[in-house]
Amino acid sequence: MKNSWFGFLTHLRSLITVSILAALAIASKFATFFIGATKFDPAGPAVIMIAGMMYGPIAGAIVGGLADFLGFLVYNPTGFAWNPVVTIGNICLGFFAGFFYWIFKYFSKPKQITALPVIISAFAGRLIGFFVITWGLIATYKMDFYGTLMARIPSEPFLMVWYIVVTLAIMLWVEKNKWSEA
Repeated sequence: MKNSWFGFLTHLRSLITVSILAALAIASKFATFFIGATKFDPAGPAVIMIAGMMYGPIAGAIVGGLADFLGFLVYNPTGFAWNPVVTIGNICLGFFAGFFYWIFKYFSKPKQITALPVIISAFAGRLIGFFVITWGLIATYKMDFYGTLMARIPSEPFLMVWYIVVTLAIMLWVEKNKWSEA
């Protein structure tokens, strides 16, 4: 993890890695399927959170924004128009996962990754992103607040656990292999 929020811009290897993570998040859109009213992207949100945790909140926000916008352009299974508030939700997902992780790493003594900061950061990022995206769907498409929230909440615990486990597994592997260092 870089010390600066813009540290990924100072090393070519970091910039390329962030670009690859953005490409992976976009490519994961093609594996999307629906569980009831909920769209399930098996890897996209986890990749966005990993970018934020490895390279800082700004990198996570950039990957989240690019993944949503460019992912919409290359693959849109819903047929809905592009929603900028949903893009902001994905930006929040990457930013807040990286921000909370940065706070944990900045104020903690051990410099190795432990599970708790990754879990809390991924949970916080996903939760904030979930509520921003839900608000965006409600505000943009004039949907019923309680109906939309009740349609999205039942699958969210499963998705939350899935993305946290995937993020944790990859972050622990990255730390073990020291992949994120320039």
